[in-house]
Amino acid sequence: MRVRIILLSFFVFFISVSFAQKKQYTTKSKKAIKLYEQALEMMGGYNRNFDGAFANLEKAVQIDPNFGEAHQTLGDNYRLFQRNDVAKSHYEAIVRSYPKNATFIASYYHLGDLYHKEGEYAKAISEFQRVIDVGAHTAKIVKSSEQRLEACKVAQGLVANAYPLVEQMLPRETINSNSFPSHPMLTADGEQMIFSIREGQGRLANEQIVISKMDDKEWGYPRLLPSPINTEENEGFASISGDGQTMVFTACNRRDGVGRCDLYISYKEGEKWSDPVNLGKGVNSANWDSEPSLSTDGKRIYFSSDRPGGLGKRDLYVTQKGEDGKWSSPKNLGGKVNTVGNEVTPFIHPDGRRLFFASDYHYGMGGYDLFYSNVFAGEFQEPVNLGYPLNTPNNEGSLFITTDYSTGYYEKFFRQGQNSYSLIYEFEVPESIKPKAVSFHAKGMVSDQQTAEPLASKITLVDLGEEGLEQTVSSDQLEGKYLVVLTQGHEYALHVEKEGYYFHSTHFDFAKDALEAPLALEVKLKPLSNKEAVVLPNVFFESGKYELLSKSTFELNKLAQLLTDNPSLKIEIGGHTDNVGSTQDNISLSEKRAKAVYDYLVEQGIASSRLRFKGYGETKAVADNSTEKGRQANRRIEFRVL
Repeated sequence: MRVRIILLSFFVFFISVSFAQKKQYTTKSKKAIKLYEQALEMMGGYNRNFDGAFANLEKAVQIDPNFGEAHQTLGDNYRLFQRNDVAKSHYEAIVRSYPKNATFIASYYHLGDLYHKEGEYAKAISEFQRVIDVGAHTAKIVKSSEQRLEACKVAQGLVANAYPLVEQMLPRETINSNSFPSHPMLTADGEQMIFSIREGQGRLANEQIVISKMDDKEWGYPRLLPSPINTEENEGFASISGDGQTMVFTACNRRDGVGRCDLYISYKEGEKWSDPVNLGKGVNSANWDSEPSLSTDGKRIYFSSDRPGGLGKRDLYVTQKGEDGKWSSPKNLGGKVNTVGNEVTPFIHPDGRRLFFASDYHYGMGGYDLFYSNVFAGEFQEPVNLGYPLNTPNNEGSLFITTDYSTGYYEKFFRQGQNSYSLIYEFEVPESIKPKAVSFHAKGMVSDQQTAEPLASKITLVDLGEEGLEQTVSSDQLEGKYLVVLTQGHEYALHVEKEGYYFHSTHFDFAKDALEAPLALEVKLKPLSNKEAVVLPNVFFESGKYELLSKSTFELNKLAQLLTDNPSLKIEIGGHTDNVGSTQDNISLSEKRAKAVYDYLVEQGIASSRLRFKGYGETKAVADNSTEKGRQANRRIEFRVL
């Protein structure tokens, strides 16, 4: 921001000096010209006297209200100092006196810009059209005006299609008790909120990270995260994984820094956070890297950067954590999301299917607007403006929406004189923004079946449709807790594994069954010494057939891996049916299905001498065959150690 102000100051001074060098003014008053040129001198050099310059310029336009150059210099400088109402009055004076003069094309543009930012779209359209009409020889400003004119038309449409927004400021006693709270991010269960606070104004302000916990449906007082996460330098824009165990944040000016501001990562160990680690040159650049958003499983980080090679000023990127624990080289999200302008504050929804972000270039209300882009087959779709009144003519910042799309959180910015401040608000997510299929979190605990001791394990949630791997998380070593996110309309396999234990699988078919509330999934792993049968609920066949369906692959590959990791294991694969049909037909079908699994494992390199298969038909029912649910439980493939 500081660089932009310096450039604007130079631009204003350059234009003013250009007028002085030409000695061709729109006024013939020598007194007005003298006051104007004295003002230019006051604004030049090292000892600038803006107050004196403004006084001279105001006197000049009082002497001659049609003194266009003085009005333009006043407008540009008042706009620089964010006194927009006064700046606007001087630009309007130019339009009244010189409605079609290419000399003042920049004033027409700036007036349109101010109208746009204040939501006066019809007036803004008139000014941008004025630039287009008189600016045949200034292609850059004409092109920008054409783009801004179309943006104003879009904004008019958004206002015409406004939706009701129910929002409230979060309590001053807790969330909004500190100065400049911003960038709220929650865990997937909505029980913890992490956000930034800032003390002071401008570049000398110190930003830090705080966390608040939900207690009896009320947010607790924010707690400052301890050193070395927070330091005397700036830390902020933190994001937390769905289970609250991983945090990525921005830190600036650290000794181990790669660029101006870098991304750091920290892991929760019990109640403490580990020492943060810089993500290094493979992720961070020599430029500005900030505003991270961590996926629910903690495996992907979306962030904003002004590094070279992007499409615009600030672009959005993603880096992914590999099986070896290393983060990939960041990938630009491409031309549908990124523009020649600024794209900032990304937020990947817990379901992983929608990315929210702010942009000052995609068509919108003015300034920064909030957008979302749906993710389909790994590709980002055309962004959609979140509409009015969530977006306004002011700048919109970061956004968080809960897992079930019921509630959103964002900061609002306000000005008080020359200072600014923010407050965090909560709102009911409008129906027009919600996807057709919403999500819920599922959490539980992994423990030893025999000792009930909590276990640290690997949990993989797989979408059995065409989307492939969904989430991979770990259960907490101290408490065995884990969290994943499930979405309506999808079929899932949940797989839990730990060395020395049989894996555990669960099947969810939310393409058929309703998903209406968070699930509690307790998993008790059986030690390899246990000889009980292990059911494979994610092995599938067509009704009455024995050819394996493709969505069985993930489960069977896990079984093959278990046998590879434990070469002494020998197993029997058992096929089972319900009691529908003849006993002999059921025995035959169950044996053919068990044989299909046997053949698949042999194809994966498992020695046939370690395997055998058998069809039991309906003889070993585990549930009542008089109900559909019971019959479904009886139709199964399982294995047991020999």
